[in-house]
Amino acid sequence: MPYDQEADYRAFKKQLPELLRTHCGQFAVFHRGQLDAVFKARTDALQYARDALGIGNYIVQEIERIKPRPYSYSPYANRPMA
Repeated sequence: MPYDQEADYRAFKKQLPELLRTHCGQFAVFHRGQLDAVFKARTDALQYARDALGIGNYIVQEIERIKPRPYSYSPYANRPMA
């Protein structure tokens, strides 16, 4: 079955409120829609994920509040620019 990165990211966002309470500032490894492990350092999370899950079969996300993406308004195009 092909890897579904979007499913892992959706699972991360769904669990983010609880992760913020318990692991804020740390790094979460998600694999197949499940939280696999949490680490204090990004390098440790990446090393674990590569060794345990294989290259390209996981996401590593920092556990922090999702910040709105800023954009500017272009008066020339009369629409928001990303």
